[in-house]
Amino acid sequence: MAKPAKAPALSARDFLRAVPPPAWLRKAWDGARQRGIDRLTEEEINAEIDAYRKEKNKTAGSGP
Repeated sequence: MAKPAKAPALSARDFLRAVPPPAWLRKAWDGARQRGIDRLTEEEINAEIDAYRKEKNKTAGSGP
């Protein structure tokens, strides 16, 4: 008896490319492109996060 044909394996990357992104994600990407932040490097992103956290921690300790 012949074995049934198997569907080719679909990687997560292939799946994500085949499925269109939701509207909210396309909107976020468009906003990032307009502001130029879609070109930030990983190091620049981490520096921004660190700066935000430092500022947040400074102001959190100055409460009533």
